[in-house]
Amino acid sequence: MDDSWRARVARVPDWVWLAGIVVASAALRAWLVRAMPAPFVFVDELIYSELARSIADAGTFAVRGVPTSGYSVLYPILLAPAYAIFDVLPSAYAAAKTTNAVAMSLAAVPAWLIARRVAGRGLALVCAVTAVAVPSMAYTATVVTETLFYRWRSSSRGRSCGRSSGRRRGGSPRSQRPSSPRSSPVRRRSGS
Repeated sequence: MDDSWRARVARVPDWVWLAGIVVASAALRAWLVRAMPAPFVFVDELIYSELARSIADAGTFAVRGVPTSGYSVLYPILLAPAYAIFDVLPSAYAAAKTTNAVAMSLAAVPAWLIARRVAGRGLALVCAVTAVAVPSMAYTATVVTETLFYRWRSSSRGRSCGRSSGRRRGGSPRSQRPSSPRSSPVRRRSGS
């Protein structure tokens, strides 16, 4: 490899590489999910689609006009703009899957942040790529909470990784409470 080429690559800031990883992953996932035109995890996908439509149309948390509870609130709120922007249901469903692609691709950021604490620049970027190359990325083709949970959980792992070292960069001790599935804003309802 030419040394001038290596020097140019080394001068590219990490945030540019990271943004490229996220954009490339989201674009690839958005393109791949086009092959799935309709829901196939019927109960979950239909309920979360209806909740997002309800939030977009009336600002309420309801399924077909009936108020409901026991479902994640954050995920339908994330999808609501797709249903507010598009009047045609297939277009809104496609936009919701694109939102999923972006949400899951953002998992590269906490993966990079975690790896950057313990590894060099190159390995941290490899970890970011690996985070968006996992089989779980197939969930982007469905309207289920796992797409948001994957991103949230990778962020919480970053916080717990920082706690395990016991100190922040400035030297002050960490005093955060440990994350648990119960503290998740994306909790799944029992029985699913």
